[in-house]
Amino acid sequence: MGKIKNMEIQKEEILIPSPCISNKIGIIYRIITGIYNRAMKPYGISTIQRSILMFTKYRSPANQKLLAKTLAMEKSTCSRDIKALVGKGLLILDEGDDARNTILRLTDKGKDLLETTQPVWEAIHQKTTTLLGKMSIDELDRIIITLKKNKNIF
Repeated sequence: MGKIKNMEIQKEEILIPSPCISNKIGIIYRIITGIYNRAMKPYGISTIQRSILMFTKYRSPANQKLLAKTLAMEKSTCSRDIKALVGKGLLILDEGDDARNTILRLTDKGKDLLETTQPVWEAIHQKTTTLLGKMSIDELDRIIITLKKNKNIF
């Protein structure tokens, strides 16, 4: 009887019927982020911190305002993660055109970490893409675009 009860609990944990879109997205976010965070943990960074490093690599010069907007991050969360990356010697903050425009730059250590973690990230990404299917990933892209275009209507 104990085994059946445990199976019911597991079934309930898997099937969480909810009409709330925020709840559904939150569950997806926590599951996917957990998968990527476990993969990045041996390297001392989180998946969002890796995203910040990648953004900085490809959007040079990068600033915090554009970073937060692009990754849809709260300013305080963005600041906290940038501070942690600077503390680990992975990012440098430079002055921009004015005091309000701080420029983010990757250090050599940050570049090396990205290179080291790339195969790990690619393996997790491939497994996740295979699990969800290309059509699901394309649909997520469509949802993101729709929400970014229409976020001010609410």
